[in-house]
Amino acid sequence: MKDYKCGKCGTTFTMEQYHNLRTVTPKRRYERVEGRIVRKDDVDLDSFYLCRCGYIFGKQNWRLQNKMRIGDPPELEIKVSTIFTEANLGTDERPLWFETRIREVKCKYRKRHLTKKEAIDGHNELVILIKEGHYLITPQKEGPPLVSIIEKPVYDKAAAVRAEVEEP
Repeated sequence: MKDYKCGKCGTTFTMEQYHNLRTVTPKRRYERVEGRIVRKDDVDLDSFYLCRCGYIFGKQNWRLQNKMRIGDPPELEIKVSTIFTEANLGTDERPLWFETRIREVKCKYRKRHLTKKEAIDGHNELVILIKEGHYLITPQKEGPPLVSIIEKPVYDKAAAVRAEVEEP
């Protein structure tokens, strides 16, 4: 079963409790475009769930973003984005509330995190990988190119020692 978590007070709700929360609808906004007043809808005027503490789900979630240019020469703009998802993307035993991914291009990289600290660390690690050139850009026939992240191999000292011992 999916759980939801308030980004302000930290209260966790079951799906049933979440859907029983009070809802709010954003106000319509207007702007002047070419001399005419045009309605500018905030999202599409869907209702949003409201926690008892006043947090609006889907509107106020925490996020961390870095815009970066990649390629040689840097021609492609990407956005490294880490957000508080509000929904448990993990399991009951190991809930994952945060997600780091790359936006603005096709990219399958996605890491999920339990805590905000893990999320910030994971975000910063991805930014460093990209700055160090650990990515591959593959042009596509249609649409934006595919960006793949090449993660650094984790050095396993125990496995290295075992390998040295096993050699004849």
